[in-house]
Amino acid sequence: MKTIIALVTLSLAVLTSAQAMATPLVCAYKDIKLDEQINKTEAKAYYKKLEKECDYTKAMGRIASDLAAIKKPMNTLNYYQGLRYVDRYAYEKARKDNIPLNVVFQIKKEDYDVPVAQRSHLVWNNWTAGINTIPQYKQALLSGEAFTVDMFLSIHKTFYTQDESGEYGQVYSPGKLKNPNTPEISWPIKDHASDIKANLDIVNQMYLELGLQPAISKDGVGFNQIIMATETDLKPSHPAYIRTHLKILANLVENMVQNIRDHRPLIWNGHVFTPIEFALFAQQTVVRIHGFYDGNGRMSRYLQDLILDMFDMPFIASGDLYADDMTSPLEDYYEKAMKSNSQQIDALESCRNNSSNFNCETIH
Repeated sequence: MKTIIALVTLSLAVLTSAQAMATPLVCAYKDIKLDEQINKTEAKAYYKKLEKECDYTKAMGRIASDLAAIKKPMNTLNYYQGLRYVDRYAYEKARKDNIPLNVVFQIKKEDYDVPVAQRSHLVWNNWTAGINTIPQYKQALLSGEAFTVDMFLSIHKTFYTQDESGEYGQVYSPGKLKNPNTPEISWPIKDHASDIKANLDIVNQMYLELGLQPAISKDGVGFNQIIMATETDLKPSHPAYIRTHLKILANLVENMVQNIRDHRPLIWNGHVFTPIEFALFAQQTVVRIHGFYDGNGRMSRYLQDLILDMFDMPFIASGDLYADDMTSPLEDYYEKAMKSNSQQIDALESCRNNSSNFNCETIH
């Protein structure tokens, strides 16, 4: 098997000490005028959010620079790198039990019974191998290569350089989508069905307004929606429509990447996104489509972080957002992400002050 390079060599973030002094692209967007098609109310809200995103990026840049000065690279710390992949519950449990984050996830149930020092790094190494390709694909896209479904499938392969097949790792076909004839999957939501359905009404209305949702199929109400809910179950895209939905998403992303290349606002069908908004929107859409047998969360966070990196922005703590990504309307999801970003600054500032705690430990 391919040996995975140590996390310390990751060059995923733009937040080196030299770059922290430059103007991040997200901040340059504050001076780019919006088209007249964007109404004044939406434009005002857009620039207000953009200001906050710029301030967040600059703050993280200063922290990264200070941490580099004391030889404590931010890219290697538990709080920054770990919470990109590990959900908050697992993160806090690891903190409580003093378990390194690179062994938090194991393949089989019995693997969790072995001593911590003997646990496998395989799942973490696979995550690292995949997420470490962001600079490669970022450069390809900014150089003019098109974002396509095929590119997305190629990225999926990079998350499985080692075999994860087993009780928990259901890796059937790295780099391939679910077979259209695969049975539907769903998750029970009986106790929260009314709230979830209300949220998804907002979610699906946005997809319709943006022209991203195909017309309702004659096969049945909601059969070809990106995501839907019944009185008892939450359902991602039907396998028969997965490729269609991913093609629509890929076309959207490609158009937005072209806007980034040209330093134009992220406008689609009369709606303008801030960088974090669009990154979150893309992430949510990937996880709602749920096109792979395994790795949907990894791929959704990959696309999110790829978009953020294009704007010279830090990576957000996705581990704080796991419970809400499928069903939350974008505005609610954005607010939760920005709150998490503020907590991220506070946590990493303690590391800058040379505080010795779990958040500031290095992932090996």
